Amino acid sequence: MTARWPLVIFDNIIDVSAYNADVLWTEKHPAWNEGRLHKRRLFVEELGKALVQPEMMRRKILPRTAAAKSAVERLRKDAEQPSTSGITDTDAGGEKRARCQFCVSSDNKTGVRCKKCQKYICKDHTQSYCNLCAEEI
Repeated sequence: MTARWPLVIFDNIIDVSAYNADVLWTEKHPAWNEGRLHKRRLFVEELGKALVQPEMMRRKILPRTAAAKSAVERLRKDAEQPSTSGITDTDAGGEKRARCQFCVSSDNKTGVRCKKCQKYICKDHTQSYCNLCAEEI
């Protein structure tokens, strides 16, 4: 919870709107995710992805962080393939994060892997090369 009341009101408006949309959707499509326990959570996830997708597709420059960049690239690749259902995919995807396998005592979590041996490596154990130098290696 936050002490900034405008943000509290905005979050409440978003929450109520998502709840209303969920009620309307389940009324119109009663068989959607039948038998699942967390239908509202699944609906809110799909709603969020559906609202963000047009902005991510419109974006000309890819984000700098690896996780955000891979999410945008995955979304663009999925948009090229025709969808088999009328509902967007709920696969969260995302890269797995693990501890750096070269740091002995620290708790450095990373999503970066060595391209050769697939071990998880942190920034301290990574070397950067330009594309020309990387081809020579």
